[in-house]
Amino acid sequence: HAYISRFVQPIPRENRMAFLLGHLKAYWPLGTFDPDLPAVQPFLAFFDRGLERGVETQVWINARGRAFAREAGTPVVETRDPRIGAAFSASYLGERPMDPAMKKDLLRELADVMALHEVLHTDVVPRRRARQK
Repeated sequence: HAYISRFVQPIPRENRMAFLLGHLKAYWPLGTFDPDLPAVQPFLAFFDRGLERGVETQVWINARGRAFAREAGTPVVETRDPRIGAAFSASYLGERPMDPAMKKDLLRELADVMALHEVLHTDVVPRRRARQK
Protein backbone atom coordinates (compact mmCIF):
# COMPACT_ATOMS: atom_id res chain seq x y z
CA HIS A 1 0.00 0.00 0.00
CA ALA A 2 1.11 3.54 -0.66
CA TYR A 3 -0.36 6.58 1.06
CA ILE A 4 0.65 9.84 -0.53
CA SER A 5 -0.80 12.94 1.10
CA ARG A 6 -0.46 16.53 -0.03
CA PHE A 7 -1.75 18.90 2.62
CA VAL A 8 -4.02 21.71 1.44
CA GLN A 9 -3.79 23.53 4.76
CA PRO A 10 -1.28 23.70 7.60
CA ILE A 11 -1.58 20.92 10.18
CA PRO A 12 -0.42 21.66 13.75
CA ARG A 13 1.85 19.05 15.33
CA GLU A 14 -0.63 18.33 18.13
CA ASN A 15 -3.44 17.60 15.67
CA ARG A 16 -1.25 15.36 13.55
CA MET A 17 -0.02 13.30 16.51
CA ALA A 18 -3.47 13.01 18.09
CA PHE A 19 -4.88 11.79 14.77
CA LEU A 20 -2.11 9.21 14.29
CA LEU A 21 -2.10 7.92 17.88
CA GLY A 22 -5.88 7.68 17.98
CA HIS A 23 -5.97 5.58 14.83
CA LEU A 24 -3.05 3.34 15.73
CA LYS A 25 -4.77 2.60 19.05
CA ALA A 26 -8.13 1.94 17.38
CA TYR A 27 -6.72 -0.43 14.75
CA TRP A 28 -3.78 -2.06 16.56
CA PRO A 29 -3.90 -5.84 15.93
CA LEU A 30 -3.68 -8.36 18.75
CA GLY A 31 -3.32 -6.49 21.98
CA THR A 32 -3.06 -2.94 23.20
CA PHE A 33 -1.11 -0.28 21.36
CA ASP A 34 1.89 0.97 23.34
CA PRO A 35 3.39 4.22 21.98
CA ASP A 36 6.61 3.48 23.93
CA LEU A 37 7.45 0.35 21.90
CA PRO A 38 10.94 0.80 20.40
CA ALA A 39 9.72 -0.34 16.96
CA VAL A 40 7.08 2.40 16.95
CA GLN A 41 9.47 5.26 17.74
CA PRO A 42 10.79 6.00 14.21
CA PHE A 43 7.26 6.09 12.81
CA LEU A 44 5.97 8.37 15.57
CA ALA A 45 9.00 10.65 15.20
CA PHE A 46 8.22 11.07 11.50
CA PHE A 47 4.75 12.41 12.40
CA ASP A 48 5.89 14.45 15.41
CA ARG A 49 5.86 17.88 13.79
CA GLY A 50 3.45 20.23 12.10
CA LEU A 51 3.15 20.51 8.35
CA GLU A 52 2.89 23.54 6.11
CA ARG A 53 0.40 23.84 3.28
CA GLY A 54 1.59 21.99 0.16
CA VAL A 55 3.87 19.48 1.91
CA GLU A 56 3.65 15.96 0.52
CA THR A 57 4.24 12.92 2.71
CA GLN A 58 4.52 9.31 1.60
CA VAL A 59 3.96 6.16 3.63
CA TRP A 60 4.59 2.81 1.96
CA ILE A 61 3.62 -0.54 3.50
CA ASN A 62 5.29 -3.58 1.94
CA ALA A 63 3.88 -7.12 1.74
CA ARG A 64 5.49 -8.07 5.08
CA GLY A 65 3.89 -5.08 6.81
CA ARG A 66 7.06 -3.02 7.18
CA ALA A 67 6.38 0.70 6.91
CA PHE A 68 8.53 3.27 5.15
CA ALA A 69 7.79 6.98 5.42
CA ARG A 70 9.35 10.01 3.79
CA GLU A 71 8.83 13.53 2.64
CA ALA A 72 10.97 15.70 0.40
CA GLY A 73 14.34 16.52 1.89
CA THR A 74 14.17 14.00 4.72
CA PRO A 75 15.68 10.52 5.07
CA VAL A 76 13.42 7.50 4.70
CA VAL A 77 12.06 6.24 8.02
CA GLU A 78 11.70 2.47 8.27
CA THR A 79 9.81 0.46 10.86
CA ARG A 80 10.00 -3.31 11.12
CA ASP A 81 6.98 -4.10 13.31
CA PRO A 82 4.25 -5.36 10.93
CA ARG A 83 1.56 -4.25 13.39
CA ILE A 84 2.30 -0.63 12.47
CA GLY A 85 1.63 -1.31 8.79
CA ALA A 86 -1.49 -3.33 9.60
CA ALA A 87 -2.94 -0.65 11.88
CA PHE A 88 -2.08 2.21 9.53
CA SER A 89 -3.59 0.44 6.51
CA ALA A 90 -6.70 -0.68 8.40
CA SER A 91 -7.37 2.88 9.55
CA TYR A 92 -7.66 3.95 5.89
CA LEU A 93 -8.77 0.83 4.00
CA GLY A 94 -10.08 -1.64 6.57
CA GLU A 95 -13.63 -2.89 7.05
CA ARG A 96 -14.35 0.01 9.43
CA PRO A 97 -12.11 2.82 8.16
CA MET A 98 -11.74 6.06 10.11
CA ASP A 99 -13.41 7.90 7.23
CA PRO A 100 -15.53 5.82 4.81
CA ALA A 101 -15.71 8.71 2.32
CA MET A 102 -11.90 8.96 2.30
CA LYS A 103 -11.63 5.21 1.69
CA LYS A 104 -13.99 5.52 -1.26
CA ASP A 105 -11.97 8.46 -2.65
CA LEU A 106 -8.67 6.60 -2.20
CA LEU A 107 -9.94 3.56 -4.06
CA ARG A 108 -11.60 5.62 -6.78
CA GLU A 109 -8.38 7.52 -7.45
CA LEU A 110 -6.26 4.36 -7.45
CA ALA A 111 -6.50 3.99 -11.23
CA ASP A 112 -5.22 7.55 -11.69
CA VAL A 113 -2.30 6.97 -9.34
CA MET A 114 -1.42 3.69 -11.04
CA ALA A 115 -1.18 5.56 -14.33
CA LEU A 116 1.47 7.93 -13.01
CA HIS A 117 4.70 6.64 -14.48
CA GLU A 118 6.93 8.70 -12.14
CA VAL A 119 5.33 7.35 -8.98
CA LEU A 120 5.65 3.75 -10.08
CA HIS A 121 9.22 4.02 -11.32
CA THR A 122 10.86 6.13 -8.63
CA ASP A 123 12.54 4.26 -5.80
CA VAL A 124 11.16 5.46 -2.48
CA VAL A 125 13.49 3.25 -0.51
CA PRO A 126 17.01 3.15 -1.94
CA ARG A 127 17.88 -0.27 -3.27
CA ARG A 128 20.49 -2.14 -1.31
CA ARG A 129 23.66 -2.85 -3.17
CA ALA A 130 24.84 -6.41 -3.49
CA ARG A 131 27.61 -7.17 -1.04
CA GLN A 132 31.09 -7.12 -2.45
CA LYS A 133 33.04 -10.36 -2.02
